[in-house]
Amino acid sequence: METNSPQPGGNLVTIDTSLVAVIAWVVIAVVVILFIWRVWPLISKAVRAIDALGGLADHMEVTNAAIAVLTTDFGKMKSSVDEIHHETHKNDGSSIKDAVKRIEDVQSTEVEVNTEFRELHLQQFGALVKKDEEIESQLIDHLEWSREFVKDQEQRNGG
Repeated sequence: METNSPQPGGNLVTIDTSLVAVIAWVVIAVVVILFIWRVWPLISKAVRAIDALGGLADHMEVTNAAIAVLTTDFGKMKSSVDEIHHETHKNDGSSIKDAVKRIEDVQSTEVEVNTEFRELHLQQFGALVKKDEEIESQLIDHLEWSREFVKDQEQRNGG
């Protein structure tokens, strides 16, 4: 189909309307393709969300079972921790912490007594060594006196 339109100077231009229609369809197709290309991520997300909703019931079942197991395990762990806390934080003196403190105190006292005993022992040992030296010195003196006495007696008796 052709259309006549006047041109300045009085000439008519003939335009093919089928060419205009093809160009219009190409432009519309390009616009639709660009629109789909821009909107495709949103469409894709919407499709994934709908798919996820389809499997939601199964997922919730698995999740609820896992939560039940975790709740049971958590309850066991909490009671264990509470028992340990109770044993280590009693105020009546029967906790492990108090028992360890008492043991440490006894050990400290024993170390002090042992140190004092060692010092006293060394002092006594020193005194014993000194007394032993005195006795040995007296014994030597007594032996020398005894020898001299025996010599004296032998000389008096003619010997």
